[in-house]
Amino acid sequence: MSIVVVKIEKNKLVIATDSFIGFGWGTQLKDKEAKLFRQNGMIVGCVGYASDITWFRAYTKTRKLKGMQEEDVIEFMTDYIEWARKKFSDYKNQSSFIICQDGKAVFVTSDFYVKEIKDYRAMGAGQDFSLTAFHFGKSAKEAVEIACELSIYCEKPVNVMEMKI
Repeated sequence: MSIVVVKIEKNKLVIATDSFIGFGWGTQLKDKEAKLFRQNGMIVGCVGYASDITWFRAYTKTRKLKGMQEEDVIEFMTDYIEWARKKFSDYKNQSSFIICQDGKAVFVTSDFYVKEIKDYRAMGAGQDFSLTAFHFGKSAKEAVEIACELSIYCEKPVNVMEMKI
């Protein structure tokens, strides 16, 4: 029930999300900072379970990637799971992330498929709409706005952060 996108531009990368959070039976909340946050030298965009995002935000508060290579990301995510399981033994990550650090961006799926993003990427319920928008040259913010217009699972306001390359 989300959309998170990133677009690599000439001198910066731009990451954007919607604000929809669903929980309970039909309850929803709009939280500007729930899916997109900046801390410890990283910008992180998340799709999936709010609980996973909360755990990941807590983990990244005091930790960051050693580098942006696939092996670095896998090690970081494996350490994250071990950390979470020490606190909650049955923990299983069911969310995906776009992580930006050192002017680079990677996406990480819930089962730890890791891929560097060279141009643009979208994840979540509105991804098809946003990928189409990117195909036609739209910005990251516009791609999320389009997903919010066309998907019942994505809602404004749009949140945007940038990182220099």
